[in-house]
Amino acid sequence: MRHGVPEVKIKVFGFPVRERFVQTIIPDVVNFDREKPLRCLIMSGGEGSGNMGRIARSVLNNFNSTVKIICGRNKTLKKRMELTLLDKYAGRVEIFGFVKNMENIMAASDILFTRASPNVMMEAVMCNLPLVITGALPGQEEGNPSYAETYNLGVVCLETRRIKETVQILLKNDAEKLNKIKKSQFEYRDPDIAKNIVDFILSDSTDKP
Repeated sequence: MRHGVPEVKIKVFGFPVRERFVQTIIPDVVNFDREKPLRCLIMSGGEGSGNMGRIARSVLNNFNSTVKIICGRNKTLKKRMELTLLDKYAGRVEIFGFVKNMENIMAASDILFTRASPNVMMEAVMCNLPLVITGALPGQEEGNPSYAETYNLGVVCLETRRIKETVQILLKNDAEKLNKIKKSQFEYRDPDIAKNIVDFILSDSTDKP
């Protein structure tokens, strides 16, 4: 619109995600249970990157927690995570390579630590999984952390040394902030985005001679 495109020609739908994330059952906003270990999920794209080991150690050393780490296709990273974490935190850490059931892993987690990939962010929202955004690629992702904060879909923590403080804030006062994020995600969530896009395209094409 700033460049002169008429508003009537603009249609905003939202970000579509794969069907299996939309089908994840979320009966209502479920509050975090402080009596159980905090179930943390750490990932950083399909190729695996970032300070996942440091994030994991910060969470495991400071909270009653379990951690799942998704290393993607990065076999070297997966091996390093296994060597440095599995023995020290036996029974509290699971390390995966590339997975095809991410929606199930997300649905079984309480917090996701991730880079600001739009796909991952919106998949997590569909699964009602609060985000801790730990970084963003220059250019294509740089606006995503502020977007998440604007709509209260998660929090931003760009410094690994502040992970402990960030989680403490989320869990303070019976996890008040964490539960508010879950509520905001539930209200933001729209499982019909992809269908609405297709319906619009089909209706637009049938209107033309």
